[in-house]
Amino acid sequence: MSYSIYYARPTTSWWRRMAIAGCIAVVSACGSDPLNLPTESESGVPATELSGTRPVVPSFAGTSLQPGIPFGFWRLEYSQLSSDWTSLKKTGSPVSIRRDLDIARSRGARVFVQLAGGVKNYMTDGKFDLAKFKKMLDLYRGVDLDSYIDDGTLAGHMMIDEPNDPSNWGGKPIPYSTLDAAAQHSKLLWPNLPTLVRSKPTWLAQYRWEYLDGGWAQYAARFGDVLRYRDIEAKAAQDAGLKIVWGLNVLDGGDGTSGKIGTKPGSYRMTPTELLRYGKVLIEATGSCGFLMWRYDNDYMSSSGVHTSMKTLSQTAAARAPQSCSASGSTDGETGGTASPVSSPSSIVLKVAGRVDATKQYMMLTWTGARAATVDVYRNGVFWKNQLNDGRYTNSRYLPGASRYTYRVCEVGTTTCSNEATVVFW
Repeated sequence: MSYSIYYARPTTSWWRRMAIAGCIAVVSACGSDPLNLPTESESGVPATELSGTRPVVPSFAGTSLQPGIPFGFWRLEYSQLSSDWTSLKKTGSPVSIRRDLDIARSRGARVFVQLAGGVKNYMTDGKFDLAKFKKMLDLYRGVDLDSYIDDGTLAGHMMIDEPNDPSNWGGKPIPYSTLDAAAQHSKLLWPNLPTLVRSKPTWLAQYRWEYLDGGWAQYAARFGDVLRYRDIEAKAAQDAGLKIVWGLNVLDGGDGTSGKIGTKPGSYRMTPTELLRYGKVLIEATGSCGFLMWRYDNDYMSSSGVHTSMKTLSQTAAARAPQSCSASGSTDGETGGTASPVSSPSSIVLKVAGRVDATKQYMMLTWTGARAATVDVYRNGVFWKNQLNDGRYTNSRYLPGASRYTYRVCEVGTTTCSNEATVVFW
């Protein structure tokens, strides 16, 4: 085990934006010894202050989480989580959040929570009020959510519903910069909790995000061909460095063949056939980190055909490799997917160093001992990219706050892999 410490020297503007110390601890190890980070007793800093600086990345390996990507509904109850419904989206409260997450954890679920609660909590004169939003999040100071984030139970902070819809916010969409400031405050409190909003990537891609990790693309038949919809939204997310939670508007997004009126005039419920035709295409899309439908309804689910189709979609989601909803941040737009292989003995030796500048974190990999023309690079347990075997690769992402990245390099398509090498930013 060898340790190297690097002290980053960011610019003044970076200090103002991040309000986080910029030092990096780097570990290169052939074994799996844990990095001992300061605890409350070691540092003397109250837990409420530490909550914004702990560099931990969720790990799906070795946990009791349900397999695949999260699959569920808005307005599902925690008590309904199961091997079929492995996720939900709900508003949260500091009073009940740990109790709710304990239920989710006991069922192996990964859930998305709107921590600031309903929109009335952060509106003034019908418009989004950033100061109020921050105050709602600050109510969680002293509520320890770290373990739920670390093990993936709390899969994402679905911060705001439809910020793009002018009718929700006094006639104008919430400005992009304001949304990023909201995500920044979330990252200050929970650096490794993915930040998302309920908006399509094509809308989100018009801005260069620093703190937002992803959006939510909900398909309805009125949007046209589902394959075209998927490809356009996926490319927009890839170009913007964002992840996607996909979904279906099952109550109001049908093409009319069901003959069953939805919740709005002129809308129709999706048929079992539509569920399969649209849902499988989206669940199997590259970069999917979840699948949430609008919304759970007992009457709709009572149909045997609907229930059967939902079971099939649930199984499709379970077969996918799990992915974090944290933004990839890669400079070439590639995203991870396949789980890291169990390593066979090899002579590949990997080292990683880290640095930061005014806008990015850089993870600089160097290795020796690989023989093939290319190597497979894995980050945080999932495939990242295939890279020319020239002994070096630099990965970067726009500053996300405290972060931890663990890499492994493998002979292409094999389990002949290097040691794990970890870099920590905090």
